Amino acid sequence: MVAGVSALCWVAVCDCGARTPLGGIANDSEIPGDASAETAPPSEAGPDAPSLIDATSDADAPVAPDADAAPPCNHWSVWSKPPVALTSPEGDSQLTGMAVEGDGVFVGTMNNNDPSPDPTWRVRWVSGDVENLGPSQVAFKHPQGVSLSGISLSSRLGHRGAIVWDESGGCRFAALSGDGSPSSPVSITDAWCAWLRATPAGFTAFAAQPFSLDSASFVSLDPSGALLSSKQDVIPGTTSADHGLTRANFEDGSMLIVWRHGDASALAMRLSEAGEALNAPKELSGLSGNARVSIAATGSGALLAYSQAASDYAVRLIPMDKDGNPTGAETTVAEGDGIDVGFVDVASTSSGAMVAWSKGATGSYHTLRARPVTTSGTIDGDALLVPSAQFLGTVKLANTESGLVLLFSGEKAGTLTQVFATRLICSQ
Repeated sequence: MVAGVSALCWVAVCDCGARTPLGGIANDSEIPGDASAETAPPSEAGPDAPSLIDATSDADAPVAPDADAAPPCNHWSVWSKPPVALTSPEGDSQLTGMAVEGDGVFVGTMNNNDPSPDPTWRVRWVSGDVENLGPSQVAFKHPQGVSLSGISLSSRLGHRGAIVWDESGGCRFAALSGDGSPSSPVSITDAWCAWLRATPAGFTAFAAQPFSLDSASFVSLDPSGALLSSKQDVIPGTTSADHGLTRANFEDGSMLIVWRHGDASALAMRLSEAGEALNAPKELSGLSGNARVSIAATGSGALLAYSQAASDYAVRLIPMDKDGNPTGAETTVAEGDGIDVGFVDVASTSSGAMVAWSKGATGSYHTLRARPVTTSGTIDGDALLVPSAQFLGTVKLANTESGLVLLFSGEKAGTLTQVFATRLICSQ
């Protein structure tokens, strides 16, 4: 493997930058009742201002257990202030992970150059109103010229942590404090790892061949990152052509994972909190392996948003139960216009859900939009045009107690790729 270049992102597309694909962030959604409120973000965090989150990213993103029962939003609007930069302009940055906690979100980023001016993975706390930022904390370091993953974050049930992988140091874990600062890293395995999730006993994650789900293991860790157990081959029938795409985390501890099975198809499967299969893998009708895909947990199931590559590039939404079975008709969120869709994300909100997507010429996505929907998968308002940047990369929605944060990476005129945060505002 060429140093610094991975076989394929865990998401359909990777952020722009000198170092091509990292494996890192696969879309994750979490139900609000799962979020830990144990430690409030730091009060000393001052206003300052990327993240490879999944797209390929891992997002611990709580949502309301019964969003449709909340007061509806009569009007959604975009924050009137410019997006806030979360990273340094010294190099190209990627958004690679996020974890919602209470009234804020921890954002995981990394530099995407080789050699790198900042060979680290960083974590930064952002308030839900995007008015306050914590310090940019170095969570892990890596050597120059190695293949590496993004950073996966989780905050839930009183546990908060992060994992990363590089080919020289293997998979490492660090517990995080309330301001995002790390404990000393703990080595877990030489295997590539991703999709960290906090549990009552500590954490779980997936470990496999680099950037694939081939022969994936399900590892359990204690709160400090010590390995408790490893369950082998938890996803049947995988090969090096199987790559994780997205995951919804449910309040009962189970998860619905979606992965790319070669170029031809996308599969889904539900696992228990202990990594036990709750159903057999099933093909998702209408989705090829290279579709842009995101999934979010709702109180009664999940919403899957996608755009099929090399098609009309419409953005569509499918309501599902927790096992991945459709529970209603597919809805078109944005009509196809023949212009490529770069990234898609969906997240539950206090009164329903929101879908966000980027568009433009392939590899040159310059337009960012978002549209409110219901948890039953129907349209709930007009699409919003979000001021953003050029050459958009990962796009992620973070539903905090203080509001809905929209994270994205991109280039402002005359700068390198940075990670930005803005707000989508609900008026009752």
